Amino acid sequence: EILGTKDQSNELKGDFVEKRLHPQDAETVKKEMERSAIEGTPFSIVFRIETVFGSYAHLKARGGLVRAECGAPVALAGSFMDVSAEQQAAAVRHEIWNTLTSQHGSASEKINTALSVVTRHLGLQFGVVSKIEGEEYHVEYVVSPETRVKPGDSFEYKNTYCAHVFAVDGPRGFHHAGESEI
Repeated sequence: EILGTKDQSNELKGDFVEKRLHPQDAETVKKEMERSAIEGTPFSIVFRIETVFGSYAHLKARGGLVRAECGAPVALAGSFMDVSAEQQAAAVRHEIWNTLTSQHGSASEKINTALSVVTRHLGLQFGVVSKIEGEEYHVEYVVSPETRVKPGDSFEYKNTYCAHVFAVDGPRGFHHAGESEI
């Protein structure tokens, strides 16, 4: 299912994995498997593999050789876990870190770039960095396809989403703030 196939029985058998390995990962995977076989220790590796849709998934593979009593290898046993979301989140953290620690650009440019990266990563259309002072909510930075809310805008704090977030003891979500009960 990770790779988009319906027939799970043959999905990861034979040369299926080898044929779908990302070219940049093939040598690393081969060396890790060889190391595991030579040392007789388990393998653990993250690599990219092509799905049946043509995109790549990041998999973490763990396992080792199963040997007969005489020591001869008889099977390879292990598990695969899709770690694509974790890899994507790590790439986003890295991009934000590089942006914020760069010697180029002003603080405002760095914050705008970081906000754009996070907004895109979360699949949001709208991102905002604000400052709350007393009963006033001040918009500092905005990522939005619309221009209804702009940096420098101020609102009464009690009429903002933030007021509702801080008023509850647990998670709260909604699809559209303007059309929700909040």
